[in-house]
Amino acid sequence: MNNDQIDWLRQRFAFSKHDKLPVYGSQREFYRLYGESETRVAIIDSDLNQMTKFVDIAKLFRRLNVNIPVIYEYCFNRNILIEEDLGDDSLDRILPQTDDRFALYKQIINKLLEWQKLFDSSPDLAEDYDLPEYDFDFARNETVLFTERYLERYCGWSKSKTAELMLYFNELAERASKIRKTLMHRDFQSQNILWHRSKPHFVDFQTAVLGPYTYDLASLLFDNYVDLSVDEKEELIDYFYRSYPDENREDFYVAALQRTFQATSASAYLSREQGKTQYEKYIPKGLWHMELLAERFDWIEEKVLEQIAR
Repeated sequence: MNNDQIDWLRQRFAFSKHDKLPVYGSQREFYRLYGESETRVAIIDSDLNQMTKFVDIAKLFRRLNVNIPVIYEYCFNRNILIEEDLGDDSLDRILPQTDDRFALYKQIINKLLEWQKLFDSSPDLAEDYDLPEYDFDFARNETVLFTERYLERYCGWSKSKTAELMLYFNELAERASKIRKTLMHRDFQSQNILWHRSKPHFVDFQTAVLGPYTYDLASLLFDNYVDLSVDEKEELIDYFYRSYPDENREDFYVAALQRTFQATSASAYLSREQGKTQYEKYIPKGLWHMELLAERFDWIEEKVLEQIAR
């Protein structure tokens, strides 16, 4: 944070000190500002396009009554904004301390269902906010990154070897792109869900798209940062589908496989190429999720998992 940005902040919020916050997988910078009676968070984002999307998508989520941090002020010229401080109680941190995990997850799923149904009842919203569409190319890009970042650069596979997966990845992307679409957060995992004033709040939503109605649920339940048993996952999938009794449950597992490939490639990229080695420990959870999904996609065991194990 430079002096110009600090001066801009001080003109809008009187603070005595500021601390830099952990950034996890983000390229943005976060600072907690300590005022006389309250704190706020400053975000520095050098990617102007990303910052613009963050502000725009925040307006969309507000229209849908989604709990997100209040954005007090922003300045695109200085790549900075001030938002509400929601604290540090992310879902992955509070789960080990709670006696009723399902109550927390059901609150989150209820909010997800609520915004999906409100969004679906207002068809003009997607155009109003120029949401990108999760189409075949979008889905296929996730497995391209899995191929390049994880299989080739992390595991050392040759391009001729990864080429054998092309037809499977194409088929998966085709299926994913045909799932009914709604407003999709796109990174709906435990570190982006903060508990504030007894309610779940959602952050890091700037990459929202018009995408599969099951993708966010898959991100939540096939989350490499928390431990959910198979039975817990299935019970929560059941809970979600009570609100969509006429939808195909296979839509969930297609999205779950896409998300698992995306999350695993992200962990490999952050740990190996960005120097954030703490993300390497999450890769085995991604492989476990692939094992679970191999029951429905039989090619995973032979073409991916057995090859990785060699």
